[in-house]
Amino acid sequence: MLDRTALPVVVAGMSAPGFAATREPAGEVMARRAAGVMASPPHTPRTDDAVVACYAKAARTAAPTAR
Repeated sequence: MLDRTALPVVVAGMSAPGFAATREPAGEVMARRAAGVMASPPHTPRTDDAVVACYAKAARTAAPTAR
């Protein structure tokens, strides 16, 4: 968790047809000190494991250096 308590908490939501399209906007909002980026999986994952894999891929694509 990032310590940005002196600022209002802002979580940016984004949607795109592909994960690659989220990389630049996610980096931009985080550079502007957003607390995080919110995303939702596409409707295609049908199992819990598929949804988890989808979120993992989104995280690696949008914020490859995040921990």
